Amino acid sequence: MDQRSALEDLCAPAAAGHTAMQTELARKWLTHFGADRVQDLDLGMLEAIAGYVRKGVSPPGE
Repeated sequence: MDQRSALEDLCAPAAAGHTAMQTELARKWLTHFGADRVQDLDLGMLEAIAGYVRKGVSPPGE
């Protein structure tokens, strides 16, 4: 996965066909890692978050 596709996975949920649950999970993961926006995280972290969101995994403590 390249940086653009990782960002698209998290930035454009409606365009990519993501559900409301996936959008909320992405927001929770961003908050969990202390990021206000996806540009605050590196590519590896974005790929990990995108994978968690696709699998429906919530951040620890949720």
